[in-house]
Amino acid sequence: FLKQSGRRIILREKPDLILSSSPPHSLQIGAGKLARLFRLPWIADLRDPWTEAFWEKDLNRTLLAGRLNHRYEMKVLRKASAVITVSPGLVDMFKQKAENCYYVIHNGFTRLNASAKASSVFTIMYTGTLSKFQDPEPLLKALQLLPDKMLDIMRLRFIGKVYDAHKTHIEHTSPVPAAFEPYLPHDRMMEEARSASLLLKIQAQSGYSDKSIGAKMYDYLAMRKPILVIGGKGGVIESMVAGTDSGSVFPEKDIQGIAHFLTRCFNAFEKNPVLSLPSGEALKQYETSENVRRLSDIMHEVIRHG
Repeated sequence: FLKQSGRRIILREKPDLILSSSPPHSLQIGAGKLARLFRLPWIADLRDPWTEAFWEKDLNRTLLAGRLNHRYEMKVLRKASAVITVSPGLVDMFKQKAENCYYVIHNGFTRLNASAKASSVFTIMYTGTLSKFQDPEPLLKALQLLPDKMLDIMRLRFIGKVYDAHKTHIEHTSPVPAAFEPYLPHDRMMEEARSASLLLKIQAQSGYSDKSIGAKMYDYLAMRKPILVIGGKGGVIESMVAGTDSGSVFPEKDIQGIAHFLTRCFNAFEKNPVLSLPSGEALKQYETSENVRRLSDIMHEVIRHG
């Protein structure tokens, strides 16, 4: 289907280049065939790891299927005119497999015009999917170390899809009330975040957690609220958070460190319930407009070199 539809589009539009973005990474195979058929330069845009992706564990591939999947990955990395991905860490991961021209294009964010809102409670907000590979236990243990005077006005708020076992565990063990809400439209979610006190990001437990930056981190940067990241210490996500003065990153085992960070944020909240971070120049590299400009430059460069 992809090859047939692609042929029709290419014959009609006569593009100068093919840009294929995944996952699902299987579409890269069809994009490569179209590039060879029409002798067009081809940029493979891999927004997630391929064979190392944490969800691969649940696919229960046979040995043969696993080898075939790896072969497809290698073919794309070698044959594409250039490869784009989301972080310097994933560039390093792919580069160790095959030589090519690699570039980083961040998922990006647009700065918000609306200001933060005051709140009478200290709300720790998590947005997006909390999968079974993202363990909330370090946060729960850290909360249990806090004094009652803090816990009395703290709340957890999850907007999105939470793995059922995690939800049950949080409901039974959290020392503060926890609310679970379905996904909201993006503009509504950003509006709700205006009154949040702290944004929570839990890295998936995988072999590349120090190399990846989830798409939700860019929404978090736009919100300009303190960010607590659990997992990914010493990796690219810490470079992002520290480089933009947006929060702190802790290993899963550093319960005391997480508790101390919560305390610092709570103390700031007590002094001023409108928690908001400044928007410095360091944020520019992560903005959508800057990454669109960079993508345009990459496409022109690839076209020039054929």
